[in-house]
Amino acid sequence: MSCLGYCVKTYYDNLMKPTTKERAAALLQAALDLAARQGWQSLTHESIAAAAGVSPSLVKVRLGTIAAVRRAVMRAAIKQREVRVVAQGLALKDRGARRADAALRQAVADWMLSA
Repeated sequence: MSCLGYCVKTYYDNLMKPTTKERAAALLQAALDLAARQGWQSLTHESIAAAAGVSPSLVKVRLGTIAAVRRAVMRAAIKQREVRVVAQGLALKDRGARRADAALRQAVADWMLSA
């Protein structure tokens, strides 16, 4: 392959790679999905990595400590109105979960009563 062909291929390959923000967003979504399925307390670097198909060290680099991950997951759960995750946070007296608006708290209460 000529130098020009290689440079063009490399350029297009790099265009298809996810950016740091996109990768962090994908990891955060994987963590939120995991928390909804297996419980908020199940979040570890290893469990998120397994769910996302990446290494635990990548999760640590992109999302930070588990405390930071849990804060980010709770913010995302509130934003996406993920009742199950917010309910777990409220039950565990998470400060982030207490920031949920009244309508979401009511949805959590209704969900808990129906379960």
